[in-house]
Amino acid sequence: MAPALTVPQVRQELARIFRRASGCDTEARSSRERTRWLERNELARLYHYKARNQLPPLKIRQYSPLIQ
Repeated sequence: MAPALTVPQVRQELARIFRRASGCDTEARSSRERTRWLERNELARLYHYKARNQLPPLKIRQYSPLIQ
């Protein structure tokens, strides 16, 4: 059974389909959106630990290609 999609996920996918169909989904735009999304997630992770006066755990998998 496939996981259910939320309304924001459906909206985002429909927007992506319409942008591709209209030809305004350039590589630069896609890259900028991905970068902004990753930055927001990382800041949210950091603020979560900062609110608790803790240091966030290291992301070892991101920095070490030897660990699988």
